[in-house]
Amino acid sequence: MMVLISERIKNVKLACSLGFFLLFLSTGCVSHFSQPMTNPGEQQLDAGILGTWYWHKQGESGYIHIGRDITTELLKIAMVELNANDEIKISQWSGHTSMFEDTRYLNLQWVYPEDKRHKGYLIFKYECLKDSFGFYFMKDSVIEDAVKEGVLRGELIKKGSSSSAWVTQDQKKLVHYIRQHHRELYTDFSLLPKLKLP
Repeated sequence: MMVLISERIKNVKLACSLGFFLLFLSTGCVSHFSQPMTNPGEQQLDAGILGTWYWHKQGESGYIHIGRDITTELLKIAMVELNANDEIKISQWSGHTSMFEDTRYLNLQWVYPEDKRHKGYLIFKYECLKDSFGFYFMKDSVIEDAVKEGVLRGELIKKGSSSSAWVTQDQKKLVHYIRQHHRELYTDFSLLPKLKLP
């Protein structure tokens, strides 16, 4: 059963957590997976995720456009950010949704800027709420510990003082692990309102 927004509002860190995570995305300090939660085309795309979502806080703003790619029949996601220095950054992903009972996941692969280190997936948990798109960032320390302890097959990648995991576990065991540990894996939550045009 879906938890009401008011019960998790303490975990919502709109622009702060989103901006922080986008910085980590740009530096590659997040876990990537060789396998998605489900294969592309295995499940029907979640239409509730389609639309334009935005944020604006502390001098920074951005839009996330999520639509269908008519060529691949997958999702095409484009994000445009305007930071406090009036600099524009554009990112693009392709992906698909995975649903297990009442839990939804978003599997994304970089398109631009291309991540040449990994061709794998980022895996988010998300919720489609009334006129809002809520998504959870994965807690990388949990994945890194799982790799260190041999619970998940993969390797740790060091970059300066930061690290991330490249997980090569087979899909069945990966899905079992994420579903079993999703509450500790996905703790930071951001809520983006849907853009409504006049």
